[in-house]
Amino acid sequence: MVHTSSVTVADVQSHLAAMKAMYELKCTLSAQDLYETLVDLEYAYVELGVDNNFAHMVHQLHPKAYMAQKGGDLYRQQASSLQPSLKTILHTCPHDNCDMVLTSSQRFRVHMHHGTVSCTRCFGRVSMDTFKLAKFVQRYTSCEVEAPMALNDKVTIVMPRLPIDGSIPTYLQELKTLMVRSKVSYSAMKAIQTAVDTYLKPDQPSMGWMELDLVHAMARQLEFVEKVCTNYTYWSQPVVVAASVVRYHQFMHIMAAKPSNVTCLVPTMDIDLVWHAHQCNPVAYRTFCNRVAGKLIDHDDTIPATALARGYADTFSLWSKTFHGEKYSSFPPQVPTTRAASAVPSSTWKKSKMKDKRYVLKVSTPTLLMWWALPPPLPPTSEGDTPHDYRVPSFHSRFVGVDLLLYNTTTASASFVQVGEQDTITQMTFQVESRG
Repeated sequence: MVHTSSVTVADVQSHLAAMKAMYELKCTLSAQDLYETLVDLEYAYVELGVDNNFAHMVHQLHPKAYMAQKGGDLYRQQASSLQPSLKTILHTCPHDNCDMVLTSSQRFRVHMHHGTVSCTRCFGRVSMDTFKLAKFVQRYTSCEVEAPMALNDKVTIVMPRLPIDGSIPTYLQELKTLMVRSKVSYSAMKAIQTAVDTYLKPDQPSMGWMELDLVHAMARQLEFVEKVCTNYTYWSQPVVVAASVVRYHQFMHIMAAKPSNVTCLVPTMDIDLVWHAHQCNPVAYRTFCNRVAGKLIDHDDTIPATALARGYADTFSLWSKTFHGEKYSSFPPQVPTTRAASAVPSSTWKKSKMKDKRYVLKVSTPTLLMWWALPPPLPPTSEGDTPHDYRVPSFHSRFVGVDLLLYNTTTASASFVQVGEQDTITQMTFQVESRG
């Protein structure tokens, strides 16, 4: 049985309105000015307790991180100010006794492009690793370890200071030299190195208030915001939203029952939109997840592209298998599914010779997917235009359940046709935005 949640069309439309406001702001800013805006939003949320801004919304879109930070109290909306924001942390040079204020362009290069800059006062090299290392050095000034050649078989090691090049490898080499000089036992040396490596490894949590770099998370979310809001008229239609809500519940049904060897399932944009809106009511979302899956279902927007492609193929197949051949998307996957998710052999599809690289049916005999409506012909596109944008509502990637089935390119109007379970048809016409 597919469980339904309390999320409504109005909830999704309200979420869309908030997205549109951020989209309109983004369109007026340069990349660096946008970065400063995101940093200010994170500061307002973390240090000032502002709970109605984009930073708070994006934090809610990472349910496990959000619940961990709230300590399980999801009714408490305001952030704690026990830790500084990223704006405060990245404001000045992290080298000893420097505190030189970094310029906006320096912070932008270091934070968003993972670059390295030189401080104009102390001439130390500054990167994100430098800030992480500075936090570690400040927290761990010394440690007591086993040293068989020392009195009482123990020695206190004063940890190295932040190296001038600000790099983790240099720090680790200095630490190793110090331990050898102090005649630390091999087992103790390995234990220290393991602990330091664990703390300083690249995928460790953010240096800020939460286990999430909220500025980077907001930047990633803006990619989704742009894709949706360039088609705002379409996505805000009640009939489109209603169809999306139904598909969201189906998606959560297969999410809760997915095989253990299926790493991830990938939502199409209509499903993702409703998913985001639902997560912005964390209490209701947690309640729904517990009822459907017996646990909180997380939302990870950092999955690598290769895993996403595989996950989409698995979702495509599991959906058809679970819902008796019902179509998931007008865009078939490009990679084979995992064995557990496989419902239709990947050999069913082949790449068309057309420049748009659309996939077409390879066989003429009926299959589970034989009756899927493929998109209409596309005008020629540039070479290298691969069909990876299956989440974008355009001619070559539309979503079953929320498709624009009839399209008049002359009048730029569209007729939306929704086919219900009893073959009833509801039709409405509305203006759609041109994609240019």
